[in-house]
Amino acid sequence: MKRQYQIAAEDIRDTSALIREYKRNDYATTLSESEKVINQLTPSYNRMKQEKLEHTNMFNDLNDIIVTLTSELKTISDDVLTPEVAQIKINELTSSLNEFNSLQDEHLNIIKKYDTNLRLITNW
Repeated sequence: MKRQYQIAAEDIRDTSALIREYKRNDYATTLSESEKVINQLTPSYNRMKQEKLEHTNMFNDLNDIIVTLTSELKTISDDVLTPEVAQIKINELTSSLNEFNSLQDEHLNIIKKYDTNLRLITNW
């Protein structure tokens, strides 16, 4: 019984402290100040909401433009070469060109010999 009385007394003290705290706080003033802050910030908030809507619309419009332009892109080549592969092909073509030039020089020399021989034979 004594223990129950102590618990009840502690609860009464805690409740009394909360009631005193509640009476000390002026909730009307707090509520009034909160309403003032809300009224001050509401126009700014509404402006920000409008700006967000405008930016969202602009973002969507730009995305539509990007999608449209992307769909209009034309493929230049399906076999895009890496720099290494391109260099190998350049080297192969250069080698082939050198061989062709060498062969062309040989043919030119042969033609010059025939020309010289023909001139000698015909006495030109």
